[in-house]
Amino acid sequence: MEDRQWEYSFPFILTKIPMRKVLLSLAVLVIIPVALSAETQKSRIKSEGDPEINSISTNIASKQAAYFAEHDTYWQGLDTIEVIDGTSKKANSRRKPHDVDKNWDEMGIVIGNSKFSTKVDTYESPDGFGYTVTQTTKDGTDICTKVIDFGTLGRSHDWECYNPSK
Repeated sequence: MEDRQWEYSFPFILTKIPMRKVLLSLAVLVIIPVALSAETQKSRIKSEGDPEINSISTNIASKQAAYFAEHDTYWQGLDTIEVIDGTSKKANSRRKPHDVDKNWDEMGIVIGNSKFSTKVDTYESPDGFGYTVTQTTKDGTDICTKVIDFGTLGRSHDWECYNPSK
């Protein structure tokens, strides 16, 4: 004789629906919207951020060759927005690392108001020199980033979002 102790539970006993089917249905209702909302978020961030990062990256690349020829290293740029909250802000294009001689303005890289912060990191590896262009934004409680690598390490990745409080 089967043990059916957990098969029916109030108020489902009135409808004779097995509890495992109810629980499975509820699980699907919870999991699918979360997966869809993550894809929707990524799609929205991608449609807003890709044109901007592609334009800025092209502008940066056009300046980096001359900078490298003069300095034997690539130019590095600090985050254009210090506090990322998902709202459009004026970029702080006058910030620069202490060991770099030019800021965004002096490099001729124009960045207007944006909800995306942009930064340029440089590296040297056994395979050569390179740099990455990273854009970051906040979407709700999530931080979303995209990296484009101009070099030998292949550090590029498409938009990735994570919740820093989890």
